[in-house]
Amino acid sequence: MNVPALSVFAIAAIAVAGPAAADTLRAETSFNTGVQQKADPQPADGVAVTYPISYTGDLDGCTAQVAETLYPRDEGTWGIYEVAADVTCADGGFAFTSSGSWDEKGFHGAGRVTEGSGTGSYAGLSGRLAQSGGSAPAANDTMDLAYRIMIDRAP
Repeated sequence: MNVPALSVFAIAAIAVAGPAAADTLRAETSFNTGVQQKADPQPADGVAVTYPISYTGDLDGCTAQVAETLYPRDEGTWGIYEVAADVTCADGGFAFTSSGSWDEKGFHGAGRVTEGSGTGSYAGLSGRLAQSGGSAPAANDTMDLAYRIMIDRAP
């Protein structure tokens, strides 16, 4: 099992919210799975990793500390992921969780901003989120990952 390659798909689960001005918030991220560290403990039927990422778009300048668990199947040709993240921005922050799946065509996931987690400009933030993206093989048995997140802010 190639942990970095599988993590590329699971990372898509990262979803975040933004300033309280728009009905839909959109952001993007891209990174190499070489930044991932194995988490402790490891699940018996999967792989757990942690890593930092940064965003552009409506979350430009925000960073997230991500904890992700991947459940690869059929030698990694498809799988399921679960993500929890804490997002920090210059003007506040929030947390979210999401889950989804991946296959050879990419990954798709959905989740929610954690109720009550918003601080500063993100106080009171809530809503559903979606993420989608893909990956490409990179040097040293890693993957380059790029994905989009969309937050459907609750009214």
